[in-house]
Amino acid sequence: MGHRLSSQPGSTGPKVLITHAYSVENKGDAALLGVLVSEIRRVFDPSGIRILTLDNVASGTSFEGVQLERSFMSAVRYKSDRQIVRVVYGLWMTFYTLAWAKMLRRFGRRLPLPKDLRRCAEAYEWADVVIPVGGGYLRGLQDVASIFNLLLLIHPLYFGGYLGKPTILFTQSVGPFYWEIERRMMRSALEKNVDLILIREEKSMELLQTLGADAKAERSVDAGFLVEAKAEVALDSLVSGRRPELPLVGITVRKWLDEAGQHAYETAVAELADYIVDNDLGQVVFIPQVTAQMHADDDRVASKSVSELMRNKEKATVLMDEFGYREIRALYGDLDILVGTRFHSVIFALISFVPCMAIEYEHKTSGILRDLGLEEWSRPIETVTGPQLIELFTRLLAERSSYATLLKDSIPPYVIQAQGAIERAKHVFDARNLGAKV
Repeated sequence: MGHRLSSQPGSTGPKVLITHAYSVENKGDAALLGVLVSEIRRVFDPSGIRILTLDNVASGTSFEGVQLERSFMSAVRYKSDRQIVRVVYGLWMTFYTLAWAKMLRRFGRRLPLPKDLRRCAEAYEWADVVIPVGGGYLRGLQDVASIFNLLLLIHPLYFGGYLGKPTILFTQSVGPFYWEIERRMMRSALEKNVDLILIREEKSMELLQTLGADAKAERSVDAGFLVEAKAEVALDSLVSGRRPELPLVGITVRKWLDEAGQHAYETAVAELADYIVDNDLGQVVFIPQVTAQMHADDDRVASKSVSELMRNKEKATVLMDEFGYREIRALYGDLDILVGTRFHSVIFALISFVPCMAIEYEHKTSGILRDLGLEEWSRPIETVTGPQLIELFTRLLAERSSYATLLKDSIPPYVIQAQGAIERAKHVFDARNLGAKV
């Protein structure tokens, strides 16, 4: 994290509020946030930028020189350790702050707010444009608690809409949704409060069409394709007993399923890892994409769990260090093959033309791979088995050269397309300010 000013001296450009930042310890999310900050500076020439994050950040904390502040959702999440208190407070917060926004816009009066909510509300009031960071958070899960979580995620869209703030969703995946009420909530939030939805893969566009919420949606590309590498250390030097004649095979894993499902998934990955090392097909290194201990989301725990299931765990390396997102992007570039569950680990490897096979936990994985003509290299996390992964890995080894050639043809145009997202966002913002048709 840096400590430069978030404003650009001499700029008379708009004040930009970035919302829905998760945690900078999730290197994929940090990468999307870092790219968005850089792109906003490049195209908007802003007079100021602020970021609202789910992290429980201390005053004065910054990221890429931009002030980090707690979001409405963070205020709910850290209100209490008791779930019932969080739910009651979250419902009150949602409807009271929307009343605050309506009162301010209609009558110029501010209702009293607790300090943490007031700071967040003032950030919206300060902003000229709101840009929720790219990602796949606008989705549902199969449990009922998912409805409450989605309410907290779309609440900021309504809040900005009630204040009349232009809002542009940057390079998003949307869905899936398992409850009809979630589909209605999502449709209403997008129709009434968003000026532009930049969609990063076709599956999400198709879902928006089924919702009847695609009128403001346009196809774009995941911002992760614009992340630049920063090579602080060579991956070879981190791998125990490195044998240069063997391919370096990276693996990313995560905690995602219930206990039985997680064990089955981890067992499948361990079987693949054993197959690779037993047959001298490569050296295995587990790379932690996310180390967000604050959110109980640390890939080092899952990596150790998988390695412990291996028969030959001494032949695998589990990286336990924390890396910045540009550093970890460079590490993936040192690989020969990646078996990735964390999807931004797959994106970071693909940018470096490293052949990948992916274990899908959300439809963004197969959606983006399908756009690239690589959908065949994905398997769903809920049903994946060791033999499936071994068969896919064997194919990948045989087709590794042609796979890399395909990437050299398909990735550069995809990167160019990613660069156009912020220009489109700026055009829509300018047109909104001028009252023109966008």
